Amino acid sequence: MYTEQELLKIFKEDGSRGLELIFKQYYKQLCTTAVRITKEASLAEDIVQEVFFELFKKKDTVKIQ
Repeated sequence: MYTEQELLKIFKEDGSRGLELIFKQYYKQLCTTAVRITKEASLAEDIVQEVFFELFKKKDTVKIQ
């Protein structure tokens, strides 16, 4: 498991690898939170996946501080 600082450093150096690690570390937690909000597991998963997809598309231009 990586710290948030380590994940951000990896993401800045290699967007694809960093995003993969972030996904593996936070996907389940984000889905759990999204289910609490939406009350629908499939909708929650779709939302979280869409967020990661959008981040992947913008991985070379996104600025995370």
